[in-house]
Amino acid sequence: MNLILICLFVLSNIPVCIKPEEITYIYGDKVHGLYLCRGDVAPKDCQNCIDMASERIQRECPLKKQAIIWYDQCLVRYSDRPNFASTFNVSSYYWIVYNSDQSFSWTTQVKGISDAMFDNLTPKVTNNLKYAESFDEITPLSFSQKLYGMLQCIPDLSAEDCRACLKGAAI
Repeated sequence: MNLILICLFVLSNIPVCIKPEEITYIYGDKVHGLYLCRGDVAPKDCQNCIDMASERIQRECPLKKQAIIWYDQCLVRYSDRPNFASTFNVSSYYWIVYNSDQSFSWTTQVKGISDAMFDNLTPKVTNNLKYAESFDEITPLSFSQKLYGMLQCIPDLSAEDCRACLKGAAI
């Protein structure tokens, strides 16, 4: 049985939440699904993103035993393995990033501000909040831009694993 179909059944039949969901299929195969929206996304937008990602993951990753898809506002993941937190390794999954619509040149000034922002947000995320955000203003030369920083960990990740994951993700 295709794990995607089982996972999509789960995703379409439970309310939007941030916890991993699991079902056992009638033939004994298990699928573990996770969907997570950014902490600043409205519930309706979250549901729309999950629906779109669920449809896309079915098209992009047919017959795969594990996959993850990221959009700007949400992610959807499924796997034949339990324990998302202990098995989460981006390089071992099929993943795609869509809908990131903001970009600007990565200067030394931006890097310095983003590093400081990252250092400031990490303790907030790892102290049971699992989500933190910050804004800062960049004023290079003749224009001004705002830098938005957001960090979020999967809810079932321990504080230590969240911290290690964020440290590994730092640029």
